[in-house]
Amino acid sequence: MRTNDFTIEYTPSSQRKTLRVTPRGQLSIRLGPSGQLFPIRNISAGGISIAKNSQDAPKIAPNMILEIAIIQNGKVLIDKVDMQCVHITPSSLGGAFINLPPRTEILLDKLILEIQKQQINEKQRSHYCDTQKT
Repeated sequence: MRTNDFTIEYTPSSQRKTLRVTPRGQLSIRLGPSGQLFPIRNISAGGISIAKNSQDAPKIAPNMILEIAIIQNGKVLIDKVDMQCVHITPSSLGGAFINLPPRTEILLDKLILEIQKQQINEKQRSHYCDTQKT
């Protein structure tokens, strides 16, 4: 018998407005006019967090608006997305998507759903392999 071991935890005090997923693999963003690529730490329909090196990243200030593109394995998945910088540390940058056209919102939703599906499949395979060992 198969059990459902997936849960979604919601904390009312959380400031998050949307569910974030952590992609595995080659998902990155092309940031601003520099065109540099940075790995995505997590993504949601409302925003994105990237890993950055303070020496490599362009000078970014809070509330700065940058145009980004979401890239997977060298291919542009979503282009010309405006992101407002909301959280900056030496090793990361958090941004909120702004002024998203409806088509871009749909593409983001599909991307996030695909990441969730991959993670569920991986967890199910891992669970199946674990039960086969016992």
